[in-house]
Amino acid sequence: MLWQKELDFGETFNCTIVKGDYFAHFHEEMEIALCIEGRYNLRLDEIEYEVSAGDITIISSMVTHEIKEIEDTSIIYVIFGRKLLGKDFDLLERRDFSMPILKASHSSSEGGLAGAAEKLRRIMLDIYHEKVYTGICSNWIVCARTLEIFALLMREFPVKGSEEQRGCRRTLSGDSMTAVMAMINREYYREITVEEAAAAAYLSKNYFCRAFKATTGTPFHEYLMGYRVSCAKKLLLQEELKIGEIAEKVGIPVAKTFNRCFKEKTGMTPSEYRKKYISAPKTEI
Repeated sequence: MLWQKELDFGETFNCTIVKGDYFAHFHEEMEIALCIEGRYNLRLDEIEYEVSAGDITIISSMVTHEIKEIEDTSIIYVIFGRKLLGKDFDLLERRDFSMPILKASHSSSEGGLAGAAEKLRRIMLDIYHEKVYTGICSNWIVCARTLEIFALLMREFPVKGSEEQRGCRRTLSGDSMTAVMAMINREYYREITVEEAAAAAYLSKNYFCRAFKATTGTPFHEYLMGYRVSCAKKLLLQEELKIGEIAEKVGIPVAKTFNRCFKEKTGMTPSEYRKKYISAPKTEI
């Protein structure tokens, strides 16, 4: 079963364990992920990595990322941003980490990075267990531990290149692209034209198309289709919904088109996906 337990700290924080894959997307918040079991392919911008149990990934603000599952995989995510850190998030937002993948096999010969990675693993597991087994003042503990992650990233994880250069790259998207993503999140179930998306971003159609692809690595309509398929995957776990109803809900009402797009993105038909994940057992940590 594609099992997702979403736990949030207001709107500032998200700790999730999930099985499955995610299409290419980006967001302003920082995302730290700890692979608990299995292995998967992760694409960051145009570079692909293989991630295994015990590995940590650090995904910087506005970096396009995509997960393709290789084996049954369980991942803990900690996602946090400006609502938690306020203006201090500006310090983190500009950083482009030189080691986005921290392998479990990193040895102590690699200086203090191995020790910092182990601290990060322990903090993430502490946060997850605190959110699952809620105790007195649990949210305050979660908040404090998340702030520890922020301090650890700022103090002990190396960055590459010029932070000013990274800021320039991001201004191509910035608030405009955030507005487009919000529109997709709200209205993915209807036909959204490129012209509408460009208007939401306050850009010309041609400039918007270039900027969107440069940011996500994907043309707008392909990204929108991927988002719809991702929504369909969650709905397929609700056995009471017929596949045709799900296709309607996610904005791909033609059955043939829905089946083709779904298989292109997942390698399975909707029926095969439902059968595989509904019959799979849940994972506990």
